[in-house]
Amino acid sequence: MKQKPSESGIGVLVGRRLREIRKAAGLSLRSVSRRMAPKGKGYQNVLLWLEQGRYASPSIVLIADFLRACRAKFADIADLLEEYVGRIPKSEMAARQLVAEATEAAPEGLKQEIREMDKRRAEAAGASASAPEPGKPKRVRKVLSPQERVEQARRMIARRWRRVQLEEALYQAIRTPEAGNLTAEHLAALCDLGRRRFQILARTRGRPRTRQKQLEKEAKRIGGLKLPENWPPAIGDVVDSLFAEMERTGALDRLPSADDFGPAFKGLKLKPVLGAEKRLREEQRERLRRRGQQQAAAQAMVIAALDPELQFARMTNRERHWHLELLREMFDLSLRYDSDPEERDRRSRQLIAASGRPELAQALYERFLPAFQKFRAMALGGRGQGLTAAESGLRR
Repeated sequence: MKQKPSESGIGVLVGRRLREIRKAAGLSLRSVSRRMAPKGKGYQNVLLWLEQGRYASPSIVLIADFLRACRAKFADIADLLEEYVGRIPKSEMAARQLVAEATEAAPEGLKQEIREMDKRRAEAAGASASAPEPGKPKRVRKVLSPQERVEQARRMIARRWRRVQLEEALYQAIRTPEAGNLTAEHLAALCDLGRRRFQILARTRGRPRTRQKQLEKEAKRIGGLKLPENWPPAIGDVVDSLFAEMERTGALDRLPSADDFGPAFKGLKLKPVLGAEKRLREEQRERLRRRGQQQAAAQAMVIAALDPELQFARMTNRERHWHLELLREMFDLSLRYDSDPEERDRRSRQLIAASGRPELAQALYERFLPAFQKFRAMALGGRGQGLTAAESGLRR
């Protein structure tokens, strides 16, 4: 079939190579046409079109006859054929383009991962259609149509978009001051409760009776978890409000647009969305780490402030060790019981009495207090009055 040549088409590439082979053999088109068709009538034009690439899909028999006439072999064009059969089919390129358009609004990381997954699945489905390796069972994967692949990509984006919103709502609920007394186990159970409730609401849309039965069954399960009484209803209200807002705005039925992906979605990928309780736990760990660094720096400054008077460098190793250990214990006591001066003083007296050198320890304590007050704000920076129950668990 003749048509306008395409520079990258197999017809053009093979035609150019055949012309090179013919010229290398020192033959004209007329002589080749006579070798291929003894009568030669009109055949020279066929070969001209072949060399010009005007046949989009030249016949293998025609190419074989041309090579034989030039005393050449298929090996002379094998590299072109290998390159051609290794190309992605046009239908596959069109399907990938549709998936790319469907995922354009998603964050960069998620967009790239979904496209890569779609590509791998399509390649795996194509491979499963070929003959299996000897001794291995054949596993047939369904070859999805372009529209099915687009729909699959849209669902992956929408699920993660909704999951991020759910985790954000749960996070805002459990990071309140009222949640400070909840243990890590309580936080995890409450977040799981919220996720399960959202799933029930999503899969029972339009079926109020089924929804009521499943929610009642879930309430019985919650009753055996021994959670603080006021928290399960509070988490339920948060999830119900979020779900109602999604229904009102149509977020449950549409693909999110670029405007829906704010800063909170920037790092969104195919990996599981970070749970609200894990996010809170990581933040608590980071706060504890920074607090420890601040306290270590403040302690070092207190010791440095006392150095000109005590002259640690001139002490013996044993004497210096005794002073520094006692100062560190005084610092920890003053920090731990900062909000309870009476308890702090009582424990400090116990520490001095147990030091083995009470008079020297008392003098050191009297020098320590003004230095501690000087750096107290730094040591207590951002700490507040104590740790939450979850933070206490982390520190232990």
